[in-house]
Amino acid sequence: MRSSQTLHPSRPRTAASLALLLLLAVLAGIWAFSPGRARAGLAWCAADPVISVNGQLISIEVNVPADQVKNVRLAAVTFHVPRNASAKIVFVDQSLFPQTATIVKDREAWEPGEKLRVYIEVSVYSRDGSRFDVAALVKDAYGEDEWRTGDTDHVLWAKAYGYVPQRG
Repeated sequence: MRSSQTLHPSRPRTAASLALLLLLAVLAGIWAFSPGRARAGLAWCAADPVISVNGQLISIEVNVPADQVKNVRLAAVTFHVPRNASAKIVFVDQSLFPQTATIVKDREAWEPGEKLRVYIEVSVYSRDGSRFDVAALVKDAYGEDEWRTGDTDHVLWAKAYGYVPQRG
């Protein structure tokens, strides 16, 4: 016994039209959030080192345009912490591009009851020497996000705070 199928030529054409419309919408979204506009969007890829300062986690996402991920030779992140802080590197994400994290205890001493200030320096180097946009998103213990933009020719600086309660 043979089975038969009924073909509906208008349905595949409708589905193809919807797929094409969806593709055009996605491409328009990618263009609208292109790296030249220095905004988070579909065109950015990010990797993030995380450190702990006096038990508080501080994270920074290093962002590069998706079309430049393979061109990143190194993303170097330096965390400048108070000289009397306890600090350690928790995680360095190298899944997208090579990245290093360094902690330098060169800031003024932290006093109990004050915000714990951490200054972050980000440098991204290209393999071929070309210049492209980069960005950094810092997340700190207060839940405040700071978005910084620049390019491979300049160091990005950001600031984060750790919250350490006063001991009684």
